Amino acid sequence: MESFRKPFADCGRRGDFMRKCLLIYFISCGCLLLCCCSRIGIENSAHSNDSNNIDYIENEINLPHGTIGTSIEELIESTRIFDSFLDFTYDDFQYADNKVYTQIKDAYASIDFFGEFLKGNLEKYPLYKDKYLSLLDNKVRFSVKESSEEYFLHDFFSPSFDMRNYTYYFFDMNIDDNPELAIVYNNAIHIFHFDEILDEFSLWLDMSPSWYQLNGSLKIRWNRDGLSHVFYQLDENGKEFISVYFHSAQKPNSKGEAEEYYMVALPNHLFESGNIVITEELLSQAYYSKSYKLLYFRLEEEQYYEITKSYFDAEKLANEALKDVSFSFEELFEE
Repeated sequence: MESFRKPFADCGRRGDFMRKCLLIYFISCGCLLLCCCSRIGIENSAHSNDSNNIDYIENEINLPHGTIGTSIEELIESTRIFDSFLDFTYDDFQYADNKVYTQIKDAYASIDFFGEFLKGNLEKYPLYKDKYLSLLDNKVRFSVKESSEEYFLHDFFSPSFDMRNYTYYFFDMNIDDNPELAIVYNNAIHIFHFDEILDEFSLWLDMSPSWYQLNGSLKIRWNRDGLSHVFYQLDENGKEFISVYFHSAQKPNSKGEAEEYYMVALPNHLFESGNIVITEELLSQAYYSKSYKLLYFRLEEEQYYEITKSYFDAEKLANEALKDVSFSFEELFEE
């Protein structure tokens, strides 16, 4: 009998153990059920919150990067598509509503129009002045990056080019800590770069025709008759990666009455970066320029000057700051 006592005793302990396991199991099931119910409540709540944005989500249009021109031409009304903004008829162009205006305003607020004319390493100025003087004196050639062709300065401008008769800007335009030389010739600005390591000159930026102006290091603008404006942010190679277009125009409306139109374009880099949401509502109020691939919107005069205020403030500051880096030939090379 003793041989059975231990197994029966183990069975009793095992029974106690099994009862404890069953109790833990039922408790776990209860907790799991409560969690599931809570999860259902959370999902219902989230669904309820998302329902407030259903209209916005349904109206969003996904445009593949790099294909915005083709995509917009397929989505926007044909009467709102023009070869260029220069072809706008302005026949009773409608105003952007407040929601779209807010989106445009946010886009413009993301642009830093303000520039600074950086001086770079002042200790290098004597060396760079000597080098640029050799360029002006027709002793060395410079290269044009786009064509890889090389020129003497007098051949590029004119055999009658007299280096003493022009205005020069001397500052660090491409933020490499060394100065570039800008020559104002025939009301256009030509910016030359000297590579100290390669001992070579290049035309870093050709700002022709004459409506281009400097806004600071890596920043330029285009202003025609005070009515049409473009702001450009450049990279260190002088290539545009941000551009902002806007203009005002007085044109006759469908009744033949003179009417003022204030038009602003959405900055194109926002499309490429995906930092702006294209909606049906946005496209329904836009006028499209095919050649520039720009969406334009008509604003009220007050709205127009509100969102472009930073640009005009930056323009005034740049015009003043430019005086500090502006020289005659004698001031720059003979003092």
